[in-house]
Amino acid sequence: MNTPVEAAIYHSSFEEAMHYLQNASVFSLSDCLCRTAKKKLGQACGHTIKDACIQVGPLSKYYVRTGRAHYVSFGEAARVLERSRDEGLYFEISRAVGGEDSYFICSCCPCCCIAMRTVLPGSIRREEPASKYLAQIDGALCIGCGNCEAECPAKAIGRSEGILQVNAARCIGCGLCCICCENGAIRIVER
Repeated sequence: MNTPVEAAIYHSSFEEAMHYLQNASVFSLSDCLCRTAKKKLGQACGHTIKDACIQVGPLSKYYVRTGRAHYVSFGEAARVLERSRDEGLYFEISRAVGGEDSYFICSCCPCCCIAMRTVLPGSIRREEPASKYLAQIDGALCIGCGNCEAECPAKAIGRSEGILQVNAARCIGCGLCCICCENGAIRIVER
């Protein structure tokens, strides 16, 4: 009681977030706190607020017990991940250090996410990468459309001598560039 809990927070792929769901038996959903706060400030971005964040394992029991969430089935939780992926959101996973069976999976947007702002230009610097994933551009497939550069929330994609490249120090591995790439030239790889 009254002891701080250390948490590990990182960006994940859709597949990794789904893996956490597949290996658990208790799930709950809560509204996105970041987008709720922005909406109250009159700065809503239009992304889904209701039932956007998933709690897995003991954390879900805590959220339900404290009135912040409601229980759902695996199928309902999986549909939230799929909807979020299709909406162009990225996933952020928070877990208590040492709590291997308890996770919080956020469906984040660069417009509102408080954690995202810690990796955007001009924000605080992190000692370690914000993600264990990294975008990689296949130069043979890239047609130079620039969609990825325009959509990257971390401003990690830029042109060098006319060629689009990923700045690994800035990339958060969210995968938004993959979604908007017209030619399938970008993939997310493990660092």
